[in-house]
Amino acid sequence: MWNVEKAAGEQGYLAKISLLKNNNDNDVQRAVGKLLEYDVSAIIVLSTETWIEPVVRMAADLPLVSIGSSSAQEGQFSVVDTDQQQGVRTLLDHLVAQGARRIDHLSGPHGWYSSEARLEEWMQASSRYALTAGRVYRGDWSEESGYRVGLDMADDLPDAVFSANDQMAIGLIRAFCDRGLRVPDDVMVAGFDGVPMGAYTIPSLTTVQQDFDALSSRAVSCAIDMIHGASIKKLLMQPRLIIRESTRG
Repeated sequence: MWNVEKAAGEQGYLAKISLLKNNNDNDVQRAVGKLLEYDVSAIIVLSTETWIEPVVRMAADLPLVSIGSSSAQEGQFSVVDTDQQQGVRTLLDHLVAQGARRIDHLSGPHGWYSSEARLEEWMQASSRYALTAGRVYRGDWSEESGYRVGLDMADDLPDAVFSANDQMAIGLIRAFCDRGLRVPDDVMVAGFDGVPMGAYTIPSLTTVQQDFDALSSRAVSCAIDMIHGASIKKLLMQPRLIIRESTRG
């Protein structure tokens, strides 16, 4: 969200931030109401869960841009996101090239745009490569949830694990280490997002990097365009695969 504030300032606009205290309709309406007190001209939503944008649209008849919701139904609001499918596809291509035949997936929570988009592409890639059926586990984005899943996964080890974010991947690596397993020799681990700490884990973490500064800047530009009459659009930015030690990089 601070990236959005910075990008707005660089383009001559003032951004007002309204945070959710609880994930429910009433709190979204409260947050939008606070923004409307400042006579805002457009709203940018840092999207996570699929139900949020419809509530925002009901609460305010303003140009709406959503960051991170590329799987949303088109035509309702503008979308700026990383190309989630391309990112997952590139990562799984790498794991297969490294010899993985069974790739398990540690997904994020149900109902999140990024969780569902990454899960769907993992399923398609598994079919495309005719891989041995991998298992799907659910986490909550935290290192702790990755660690818990890793302890369970160690009893039925795949060739590789694609984690839906880097924090859960870091938890996986620690769990495998505590169970006496070696990454990447016994199992490869890869994440998504490109958080800085992934470069300093042991082993360092292979990941798909999203450019959050660029996403924020494009979202602000899109909102400004809509204020001046531009139509709804969908902008997807290309992620970057960073290969490190956790996948024999």
